[in-house]
Amino acid sequence: MKSKVLICAIGAKGSIGTTIASGICAFKKFSREYDKYLITNPINSDVFGKTEEMEFSGWEQQDISYEIAYSKNKTYSKDLFSEIKDDLNKIKVFHAPDPEITIEEQIILIKANISELRKLYPEHSIVLANVLPGSDIDYDKSKYLTWDELKILKGATYQDLAYLIAAIEEGIPFANFTPNPIELPCVVEKAIEKGIPICGRDGKSGQTYFKVVLASSFKARELFVNAWYSTNILGNNDGKTLNEPGKGINKINAKKDVLNNVLGYEVNDHLVRIDYFKPRGDSKEAWDVIDFTGFLHEPMSIRVNLQGKDSILAAPMIIDLCRWLNYAKSQKISGAVSELAFYFKSPIGEHSYFDFSDQLTALRSLLLH
Repeated sequence: MKSKVLICAIGAKGSIGTTIASGICAFKKFSREYDKYLITNPINSDVFGKTEEMEFSGWEQQDISYEIAYSKNKTYSKDLFSEIKDDLNKIKVFHAPDPEITIEEQIILIKANISELRKLYPEHSIVLANVLPGSDIDYDKSKYLTWDELKILKGATYQDLAYLIAAIEEGIPFANFTPNPIELPCVVEKAIEKGIPICGRDGKSGQTYFKVVLASSFKARELFVNAWYSTNILGNNDGKTLNEPGKGINKINAKKDVLNNVLGYEVNDHLVRIDYFKPRGDSKEAWDVIDFTGFLHEPMSIRVNLQGKDSILAAPMIIDLCRWLNYAKSQKISGAVSELAFYFKSPIGEHSYFDFSDQLTALRSLLLH
């Protein structure tokens, strides 16, 4: 097993991609100061490798430097950026394939980039992470029956599919942190055939993470949830994209479904909103109003206010996921890895883990393989 991990991000200079890259540079420069925020950190480095030996690469449509990428959202302090700026500028980032060409043509270019990375980092295992903004595409599972049918689709419509196909054909694990439902039946079948682990979908890093924690606690106490109002504002590119007509539908549906899945019943009055508010940048603010009923039918209510940073919450989870996937591949785990449900709003795989404690137990069980 190659325990050294090379994370390749699709969207390498977006807010989340830049934060992942910065984290890996910080690991190298400051040794163990910043990796304490990883779930995988306390575990023996023989399992996941050393964080200071990790590398970063990926693809980006924007032709910009990391200095410009950082300046757009400033997800962390200027002092830290000054310390790692030179290291960031040394990172090899490929220009993303033209979205107007076919998926098959995109795959050829992506595979050529992967081949180059393998020569540059012969001691590392590559893991792909999809951190593109969400789309409004509805992947009809009955429509795409075969692997080859996927390759003739329009690249501009299905911008992340080429990377997933290339990864599986090249024997590379794939983490889908977006709400895009690209794990079609033929994709999972091919991943199993090739012995490749994949995981998704839609990272659960902020408001929905705490929603799962709270909903699991209501379920444990047999408190009945009557209504749940969730809204959040953010000003980064993800927020902007999700506010375009139709673009946020997959994410909003995922935020709604997660509550019903945890509780085991449908909350009829459950409203979810995502609003783009440019002044906030990468800082997000979320509010939840929860009405519930307790003993003797008495009504009660809870208010929750989260003020966080979107990319700061997401980046360590993606780093963790890539380390888990590399480990899973070494243990010959393939297909959709259910045990990584802890990280996602809409977890994929054969088994369903929705309750918070069940998800943690499942995650830890991976180490028993």
